[in-house]
Amino acid sequence: MTDGTPEGSVATLLTPVENGEVVAVLTVLGGAKGRVMEVVGGTLVVLDETAEGAADDAARQLSEFTRAADKFVLVMERRDGRVQATRWVEGRRGEELPPGLVLDQVPGVVASLLTGTQTMDDLAQAHPEKVFEARMSRWKAFWALRRLSKQARREAQDRTATLQEIDQQRETARNTQAQPSPSADGAEHSRADEAQRDDN
Repeated sequence: MTDGTPEGSVATLLTPVENGEVVAVLTVLGGAKGRVMEVVGGTLVVLDETAEGAADDAARQLSEFTRAADKFVLVMERRDGRVQATRWVEGRRGEELPPGLVLDQVPGVVASLLTGTQTMDDLAQAHPEKVFEARMSRWKAFWALRRLSKQARREAQDRTATLQEIDQQRETARNTQAQPSPSADGAEHSRADEAQRDDN
């Protein structure tokens, strides 16, 4: 495990999933433990286990849940003061990335953790509402995933119902605008009657 000091080794994963609670559950179900933090564009996983290979094992599992071609899990580790970064896609290890480029593009809190200017304890204290524990039992993680899945389905259904209601309101408004108003129709008839009387 990490010793909590900036000098210690750090094993992290950056995922494109923006729900920290979901990522915490998936981390445990994949056999890893740690803490996760919601960041811009995704969620950062900071593993308790920093031994070589631990981050790769976790990335292999997590990347299975992000199977879209343009989604990947980024493994970032700091060992002996050096940063290494590797891309994982659909359970397969990809290419290594230049550390400088990675540090320049990841969210600032991730860069500060990898460079040793802050620890996960520092980040958790500064952003407690964005940090989730990934240290529950697999049994609890399984039931938590079921609960989150049901919640996501309900939210999706609510969004669909809302969009359908908006579409119906727009259609009603278009139909109302397309129909001539009774006053305008009556005025047109009155003008036509007057013109006919004049002709006579």
